[in-house]
Order: sequence, then structure tokens, then C-alpha cells
Amino acid sequence: MEEHRRHLGANLTDALDAPRVVVLHGPRQSGKTTLARRIATARGGDYVSLDDDDVLALALDDPHAFVRAFRPPVIIDEVQRAGDRLVRA
Repeated sequence: MEEHRRHLGANLTDALDAPRVVVLHGPRQSGKTTLARRIATARGGDYVSLDDDDVLALALDDPHAFVRAFRPPVIIDEVQRAGDRLVRA
């Protein structure tokens, strides 16, 4: 399992070098959040979760300001809660 995580981590790191948005998708309790936090730390970016209703409200209120408030790469967990406006921002 650890070898699989290292491989996935390397692929994710490569993907972050090219497009504006990378989606990390998988089953519950598979280590997605742990991997996302690790990548954010390793690349000097910020991790934020939209599971927090106050954070979600900020993202919905002004998606562009929300994204600019963090250091890139911005890792947004549970991004689907904020919808298309946040992804476009």
C-alpha cells in the first residue's frame, strides 16, 4: 500500500506542474486528505477544507478573494461543496 501511495504522490506532484486544476478522487478513507496535506506542505502551498461551514461561506461569498488569500498551490478539500464558481476562480 505504501508503494502505491508513493507512486500516486509522484503522479500528483507531476500533474500540479502543468494544469490549473488537479482533481484527486478516490474512495472514502483511502488517504486523499493526508496526501493532499503532504503535497501542500512539500510545495509551500496552503491546504483548506470546505467541511468547515465558515470557510465554505467565505468561498461562496467571494471565490476570487478566497483563492487569492492562500499561497499556491491551494489545496481545497471538499471543493465540490462550493461548486463551479470556486473552480473557475
